[in-house]
Amino acid sequence: EVTGRSILYYGVEGYDKQIFNIFGFLADKSLLLVAGTGNANPEDDFVQIIYVTQNGKEITYEDLKTRSDSENRLDPIVNTKTVYKPEYYDTMFYRTYIGLVNNQSGKLSEPDYQVPCLNMRHFYAQYVSPYPRYAYYQGKSAVVIAKYYAGAVINGTLTFQDSVKDYQVVVQQNISHYGSEIPIDHDTTIAVNGTYQVIVPAGISTLQVRRYPELGLRAFVIQNVTFNSDDDTSVLAPITEDEATRNGPYQRTVDISIEPGDVYGYVYDNNDNNTKYNSSIDTPLENITVIYYGVETIDSSSGQPVAYDYSMMKMDTTDENGYYNLSGLLPGYYRVIVTDPEGFQIGDTLVPIYGGNNTHDLAKPKPGDAEGTIYFDDNGNGKYDAGEEMNGVNVDLRYKTAGGDKIVNSLTTNSTGRYSFSDLIPGEYMLDVTKLPDYETTQQITIKEKDTTAINVSIQYAKIDVTGVTKNKDTLNAIADVSMTFSPDASVENNTAEQETVQSDASGTYTVSLMPGTYTVTATRRVNESGVNVTYTYSGQLVLQIGQGTKTYDVLLTREVD
Repeated sequence: EVTGRSILYYGVEGYDKQIFNIFGFLADKSLLLVAGTGNANPEDDFVQIIYVTQNGKEITYEDLKTRSDSENRLDPIVNTKTVYKPEYYDTMFYRTYIGLVNNQSGKLSEPDYQVPCLNMRHFYAQYVSPYPRYAYYQGKSAVVIAKYYAGAVINGTLTFQDSVKDYQVVVQQNISHYGSEIPIDHDTTIAVNGTYQVIVPAGISTLQVRRYPELGLRAFVIQNVTFNSDDDTSVLAPITEDEATRNGPYQRTVDISIEPGDVYGYVYDNNDNNTKYNSSIDTPLENITVIYYGVETIDSSSGQPVAYDYSMMKMDTTDENGYYNLSGLLPGYYRVIVTDPEGFQIGDTLVPIYGGNNTHDLAKPKPGDAEGTIYFDDNGNGKYDAGEEMNGVNVDLRYKTAGGDKIVNSLTTNSTGRYSFSDLIPGEYMLDVTKLPDYETTQQITIKEKDTTAINVSIQYAKIDVTGVTKNKDTLNAIADVSMTFSPDASVENNTAEQETVQSDASGTYTVSLMPGTYTVTATRRVNESGVNVTYTYSGQLVLQIGQGTKTYDVLLTREVD
């Protein structure tokens, strides 16, 4: 304010990290004394001293002051440790010198490397020392000097095939760090209605367009636009010092048209077990459907798609050479689903597609097998025991395709209760196990590539379809929307009944599938009839026999006026 001039530079050295806790000019408030004696308070806005006892217990200074002499003798203080608060990681010193925070399990911690000035809009690392902080410590440079720029204002629109896109735009500038060129993120924005605006420093910088910002540092890079043109009149010429310091015109318009991606590849039987398609050895697969689904958002923890952009769904069918080709894809991640002519899914992968040409081949997975024993759990211990095998059980292996369920294979067990299916395409199947009219069950089974899935299946009693009508006991008129509970009768020993609930429809009709056994049936319905509150109730018993198949059971409710 006195001179009318600005220094514009901010320099730090590694030793500042040690003296940060002492000198007030490096922090708004810092009066830390490790000893914690007198009026000293070993804590400020940024750091805290924790005291460590001989037994490894960590205590604060406030806890230390209240310790008894006996505690100090039995478990004396032997060390201290510095704990950095979240505010420390947002200081000018830290952001300039280190520039990056690891956030694991919600805790902030300093990494072993540095990315100077990361995510700072106006400060850029202009000098990074080629020498380490200490001769034996190679992780961080001794000195970082950053320069302030008001920044040239760059704005424009993001489009893909004449459609505006609201993606992230990040300003990057490279630094030299131990002989490597490292791109550092600075200003960032999300386009709104396709329009973006950022500020850029002097020199050569890059506007990087990204998708899936929810992935953080793993966000997908769509396109780079670099200010490195040799033509001084080009909008992509390096930003001048006058533009970056705003000593003259400092605005540029840079419209970004996203380059579409094309993808081609082969679907084949991998005969040589190599990772690449070999047309002279591998067998191409014809008439295979290949569908690319554009991914809109991704779960940051699992990396799996959350939502899809169905305007970016592309499909092709392989020719006699196993070849497919798709064009005009918006760069990003795609879920690729591959199915054979019979509806079996032979591929489900997440694939990155970039602007320009891409390749993605897919080898049909090797088959797997399934085997096991069908048994009835006589002793109720939840597992197969010798002597529980079921003879004469029909086992259907069912696969769910886009066109509906498909029975892949069937067999009938002998006295061993064993079943076995081989040469199965990996995926999710269902085992439909029946010995009608008495027994039935369904078991999901996952077939893995080049593996045998062994699973024993406990067959259950076949359920009985119970149907009926909920009626007024006196008039036999149907009553709609009655809630019913079928509970196992606790007085019956070894009762196989299982509780179910159901509600009758507008015509009073209901249907429920129940295990054989003895049930206590209760029902209730409260209505208002011509201004009078009425309650309909029912309590009765239902006995269902093994293999009964179907049962008609009308529920006759008693009417009571409240």
